[in-house]
Amino acid sequence: MIAKGKLKQSFYRITSQLIEMSLHKLRILGHIPVVWILWSISFLIVFTVSLCSPSIPYIIRKFIGEELVVATVLGYLNSTYNLARTLGNVVGGVLTDRLGVARVIMLSVIPFPLSYLLYLISNNWYYILIGESIAGILLGLSFPPFNVAIANLIPKSSRGIGYGLFNLSWILSQILAPLIGGYLSDNVSLKYPFLLSLVISLIPYPLMLYIAKSLSVDKEGSRISLGGLDVKRDLLDFCAINFLNGLSNGMTIPLITMFVMYELSASVSDMGLIFSLSWGLATAIAQVVGGKLADRTDRRRLIMVCVLLSIPPYLLIPFFPDLLYFMVLMSLVSLIGNMASPAYSAWLVDKLGGSKLGKGFGLTSAAFGIGSILGPALGGALWYLFKLWTLLPFLIASLPFLGTLIFVLHVR
Repeated sequence: MIAKGKLKQSFYRITSQLIEMSLHKLRILGHIPVVWILWSISFLIVFTVSLCSPSIPYIIRKFIGEELVVATVLGYLNSTYNLARTLGNVVGGVLTDRLGVARVIMLSVIPFPLSYLLYLISNNWYYILIGESIAGILLGLSFPPFNVAIANLIPKSSRGIGYGLFNLSWILSQILAPLIGGYLSDNVSLKYPFLLSLVISLIPYPLMLYIAKSLSVDKEGSRISLGGLDVKRDLLDFCAINFLNGLSNGMTIPLITMFVMYELSASVSDMGLIFSLSWGLATAIAQVVGGKLADRTDRRRLIMVCVLLSIPPYLLIPFFPDLLYFMVLMSLVSLIGNMASPAYSAWLVDKLGGSKLGKGFGLTSAAFGIGSILGPALGGALWYLFKLWTLLPFLIASLPFLGTLIFVLHVR
């Protein structure tokens, strides 16, 4: 208990420092009113999704009961969510280039409360399925316009750190929200986070007015259009990288969830603490460090190093069925692996210099989504088949991530 208390104190201190630093840096980079509001909207919508995340596996277990069926349903839910998000990515990319970022952001944010209303009134897992589908497609719609806006507002020389700091909006929200959601689930009710998310999801509405005015001049969403064989080849390479990343990540989600629930026997609040510290805080730090490195070093080399160094601690997880050891190993995996994220976004914009950015971000994130659709179902099946040999599912899940190096090297 003392160790958990110290971890939470450190987490709150570091999180507040990261929020203050990210807003200060964005102010230095310019366009602070627009970027800050985009940052805030992104923070709020992902906060509401993440607030519900610790409760959902446990409410599914409450509805169903049997462990192996729960694993299968969780995999199915994740796959359905990622299918909806993938469709949203494609549609969002096309609409961003045709309608502009402001309209697509509004289209993606305004319907969000419906998802939480379905969670709140659920009496079987089908309500959760529909709510997850709505949340998935809306998040998918929002990804291309947010990224195009940042590409257009942040100078090229600072693009790595710009993306890193903007990524903190959805990462920091995923640090705070699961802790709060886990606490409320344990101490109030499993459905209380759904009610709170419903209320918070209304806050971005007035911010939409400012976005509509500030970005209304951007009718085409991005400044450039598709062309060139080299650009198309690079786009295919980036899509392949994202597909394999999505596949590996998708396979890992049910493996980690089942490992935490059944091997570590963690509570809902433990699940929130694990997610916030081991993924959220480590990933937030990775954005700052990775963003700075992306602007100062070779981006291809940085991505390759991050891939290679993140796999060994990931494969050690099954050997340490202890909460503290698990958190340390997952923090290492998240820190090292996610340092490549700002480099990847900046590298994508650089290489697609002759392409419509909305379509580029839409297709690459859709490729990630396709991998994420297949991954959770495979991960759930792997847990079902090899529960007694937990290293094997983790090893199989790491292979697509390692395979991304082939396409990273192939980018011109």
